[in-house]
Amino acid sequence: MLDIHHLAEFSRHNCIGICAFLIPANLLATLLTIILAVIGRPNFQVFLAAIVASIFAAFMMLHVHSWSIVGVVMSPLIFCQG
Repeated sequence: MLDIHHLAEFSRHNCIGICAFLIPANLLATLLTIILAVIGRPNFQVFLAAIVASIFAAFMMLHVHSWSIVGVVMSPLIFCQG
């Protein structure tokens, strides 16, 4: 059975390796998507590159969320003046 607690611990214990892979992979996949769209490649190739970039981004969001659960990363608060 998949235990979320163990995945979150794995994510926090291997942060350097995860970030060292996901940040460049996300940037390159996003850049590839933009380049394919600009040069006019078929929609299938653009959508495939966008899906890969979205998967990398989703994994990065899950990784950051594992840190926000323990309180290391906090979302910014928006204060309304009125």
